[in-house]
Amino acid sequence: MNQLPYDTTEEMLTKWIRTSCPEIDTFTISLVTKKSKKFSGQAFVDFDSEQDLERALMLHQKPFLLDEDEKEDEEE
Repeated sequence: MNQLPYDTTEEMLTKWIRTSCPEIDTFTISLVTKKSKKFSGQAFVDFDSEQDLERALMLHQKPFLLDEDEKEDEEE
């Protein structure tokens, strides 16, 4: 994934994927950081099955949005 907001966390991505595709069982997220250790706006998501990957591809170009309440929960 790329062009994510710089304040994105692994927890936020996990919540977005689970909310958008609840049928996906297991996946792993790796946030890409720059040499400065700051988030680059990119992430790799690995799925346990080809079927889950195909489901996730339906999220292609879907906006990565959490409502403000969800964002605040992540910050606490």
